[in-house]
Amino acid sequence: MKAALVFVCAALLGATGCSADASSVTAPETDAGTTPDGAADDGASSPDGGGPPPDGGTGGDATVDAAPPPPPSIRFVGRVDTSDGKGTRFEWPGVSIHARFTGASVAMDLSDTAATEFAVFVDGAEHPKVVASAGRKTYTLASGLSAGAHEVMVWRRSESTLGLSELFGLTFAPGGALLSPPPPLARRIEIVGDSITCGYGNEGAPGCNFSSDTENNYFAYGSVAARAVNAELSTVAWSGLGMYRNYNDVGPAPKPLPFYYDDALPTTPTAWDFTRFVPDVVVINLGTNDSSTHGDPGQPFVDAYVAFVKHLRTKYPTAWIVCIDATTAVTADIATVVSTVKAGGDTKIEAFALKGQNGQGCDGHPNVASDAVMGASLATELMRVMGW
Repeated sequence: MKAALVFVCAALLGATGCSADASSVTAPETDAGTTPDGAADDGASSPDGGGPPPDGGTGGDATVDAAPPPPPSIRFVGRVDTSDGKGTRFEWPGVSIHARFTGASVAMDLSDTAATEFAVFVDGAEHPKVVASAGRKTYTLASGLSAGAHEVMVWRRSESTLGLSELFGLTFAPGGALLSPPPPLARRIEIVGDSITCGYGNEGAPGCNFSSDTENNYFAYGSVAARAVNAELSTVAWSGLGMYRNYNDVGPAPKPLPFYYDDALPTTPTAWDFTRFVPDVVVINLGTNDSSTHGDPGQPFVDAYVAFVKHLRTKYPTAWIVCIDATTAVTADIATVVSTVKAGGDTKIEAFALKGQNGQGCDGHPNVASDAVMGASLATELMRVMGW
C-alpha cells in the first residue's frame, strides 16, 4: 500500500466526522529495513531500438535524468507484520520507525495491548519517551518545531512481553506533510539474545526489581554497537529464554528462544519473511539462562546451539556468525559449538568474550553505563571481523 496524504477525519480514531486540525499519512507496507517500493532504477540502461541519441544529438553520452526521490512513506527497521491489512504490527524489542516530514509537530496513531514504551528522537535530539496504554490512541512525539524538514525516529524500548504495538500512521500540524524516508544504512546486524540483549533493567539501580520503565533497548549493548559501526539492527531477544533451557529449568525447555526465532510476532505467531532483512552478521548471546540456575547444561546445550546455527545458515548463507561467550559456565561449550560448526565446513563463525558486563542494573543486570562498555567491545570486534 503506498503512503498517501489524506484529509484528517475523526474516523481515523474510530469516530465520525472530519476536521482540519492535522495532516495524516498511513503507515505503508514497506519492507522492514529496506527502501520502500516505488524507488526508481538508476536510469542508466540504453534506449531500445538504436537510432540517434535520445537528446537528438549526433553522438556522445546520452543525458540521463536523475532518479526521482522515493515517495512519501514510513520506514521500519526490525521485524514487523502487515498481515491484518490495517497497520504495521511489531513486538520484538528495538523495532524502529523512521520518517521525514515538514511541520511544527508530529504524532503517531498507535494501538497497543499494554504499556509499551518508546524512545523518541527528532533531528537527532532525544524527546520525552512515549508510554503507550491499551487501545488505539494518538501520541504526540514532538511539537513546537521550527519550519522546514525534520527527521523522526521512534524506537521500541520494551520487549515482546510488554505489549503488541500497531502503527496506523503519523499525523502533523496544519501544513505539515510526510516526505520521502531517510535512506537505509548499508550495514545490517541481527542480534539474538535474552534479557541482557533486551536491555532489561538497564535504567535501574543496584537492588531494584524489573519494571517496564527500567528497560530501554535503545541503550542495550547491541544497539550501542550497531550505532558505533553505522549499521541497522534487528533484535530478536526475550528475557529469561535460553538456547536449550530457560531460566530455572532443570531439563530442556519446551519453548526456548529458537522456538520463536522464525516469528515476526512472537506472542502472536506469524511467520517472518527472512528476505526482508538480510544481515551481514548475526550475533548470538544465549547461554546465561541455560546455566544460571543449574550450572553447565553440557552436551544438550551444544547440540541445540549447533542445530540453531545450522538453521541460521539456511536463512543467511553468507552472514558471519559471532557467538558471544555469555558466561564462564558455558565458555567451553561455546568453543565446542564453534569447532563443531567449522569441522562441518562452515568457517564464517567465531566465539567472542564480551567485555564490560556487570550487574549494576535491576536484578543483577547490566546498567546503561555497562551497556556502553559492552557495546564498544562488540563494535570493536565487529569492525575487526567485518572489516568495517
